[in-house]
Amino acid sequence: MQALAVTGILRIVMGLGTGGVAVREVSQRRREGGSFFRKVATVNGVSTALVAAVATAIAYATVGDRTRLTLWVVCLGFVASDSFCDVLASFFRGYERMELEAVVLVVERIAFVACVGGLMALGGNAAAGAACYLFASLLRAGASGCFLARTLNPQRSSARSVMWLLKEAAPFAARKGLSVVLTRAPIIALARYQARLQVGRYGAAERLFEGSYFLPLAIAASAYPSLSRAKTVGIDEMRSQFSTALATALGVGIAVATTWFALAKPAVAVIYGGEFAPTALYLTILVWAMPVMAIGLTCSVFLAAVDRQATVTLIVGFSAAVQAAVCVLVARQEWGGVGICLSWIGSYAVMAVASYRAVRRFLPGPFPPNNLARVVLGGLALAGVGVVCRYLSAAAALPLLLVSTSLYALWADLATPRTFRALVAAWRRDLQAGDER
Repeated sequence: MQALAVTGILRIVMGLGTGGVAVREVSQRRREGGSFFRKVATVNGVSTALVAAVATAIAYATVGDRTRLTLWVVCLGFVASDSFCDVLASFFRGYERMELEAVVLVVERIAFVACVGGLMALGGNAAAGAACYLFASLLRAGASGCFLARTLNPQRSSARSVMWLLKEAAPFAARKGLSVVLTRAPIIALARYQARLQVGRYGAAERLFEGSYFLPLAIAASAYPSLSRAKTVGIDEMRSQFSTALATALGVGIAVATTWFALAKPAVAVIYGGEFAPTALYLTILVWAMPVMAIGLTCSVFLAAVDRQATVTLIVGFSAAVQAAVCVLVARQEWGGVGICLSWIGSYAVMAVASYRAVRRFLPGPFPPNNLARVVLGGLALAGVGVVCRYLSAAAALPLLLVSTSLYALWADLATPRTFRALVAAWRRDLQAGDER
């Protein structure tokens, strides 16, 4: 986990923030998507190759143990593959094909869990565990490439130069860099001050958390193209689009957090085994960062869509400073793992409050309701069901949780038969258009 955390920071230089520019440009100039993708892929390919070469040389010069050296190199390969997956995901978002991003993420998670299960059955070392990450990421990259080949629209050449791309990507890179440091700092702090087993337990909880928070993240990110276009229409349209995205992301965040809260113990027992039982405690605390994360991410996406990159960077930097301060405070204590989990909640709460205040200054006046009250009130009831489910067996809790979550989605108007029919119809139209191209 320490190797993944440290090498993960290198993805800041690998990505260079081009993914954020890709979402904005492709959403506004879809006919230039194929040409623009070649520029972005070239820039990221060169930067990734340079970073990987330098980092590998440093690892060979500084890491004496061969097993550790293998571990660091495999982790570096995973980060390089994952960085390229982020580039591919940015084009899915620009084309508003979030369902494709969700599919490849699910494929990656299933492959990762399957690899971990095989590793536990056959035995292995830390390098083999890192190889599970690498294999799952490469599978996601391959699936993303296949989907993207059917989605790209190459009819028109892009006039954007590489220098323009780097200049526009700089604010995105700064924000992404702070975000990566924000998420990697807790693991590095634990690895420095806590026992190794505790690092592994926290890392396992974080990996499960990362495997589910992409849902509210995807919803927030999918609003970027529509918000970017709405700024040319009028403030009323922007206000309506934002409130809809906020209610949806918050509702999904509450539903996912409640599900993990109720099923944390059986999920950890199935995926990691009894040795990692304390991971359930970390995961139980960590998941409640998801609702405030949904608010913070949605507000940050809105600010980025209306060209307030500097504001977003300052907000992310401030929340990162809060996270670092909490980590320093609790890392030396015996309850450091719990404290660092709580620091996630505090950090994203700061981001949510600060970014929401910035949005309200940009969008004065009342927001359309868009079922936000239903989302919040229903979410409180759903959280209560989650508490009840924790005291039931998994066999009894799962049906109750499934039914209550479905009722919540219907009552809050987050998932209705009408929306599902519209979604299926949109998928069919997109697939037919891809076949015609």
